[in-house]
Amino acid sequence: MDNNLNFNGCKISKDEFNSFLDTLINKVFAILAIYEDCEECNDYSMLSLYILRVSSEIRGFSRLMNINSFISLSSIIEDMREKISLKELNKIENFGHKQVKFLVFHCISIIKKEKVL
Repeated sequence: MDNNLNFNGCKISKDEFNSFLDTLINKVFAILAIYEDCEECNDYSMLSLYILRVSSEIRGFSRLMNINSFISLSSIIEDMREKISLKELNKIENFGHKQVKFLVFHCISIIKKEKVL
């Protein structure tokens, strides 16, 4: 039995793939912690930059591996970044901790579904 996965000619072991997904889960979870820190000082600029970096990584990985569910993941992360930017400009009021937490855990569930056993 071959322990490697093949994505568009890119071979990666199941362990490497799952390890990357675990790392990605940690990065997405960190969005919530960073949001909480930013909320305390009412400055979301660091969070916007962090989400942009995570979003870029997800888009690149999605293109490389051709994982359709990551298109949805990327869209959710990017929408969250836009809402955080609007919150920073005081142009949106109804986007707070509860919404960020919900979206973060939704993103994590999308990532977990891609794990290979």
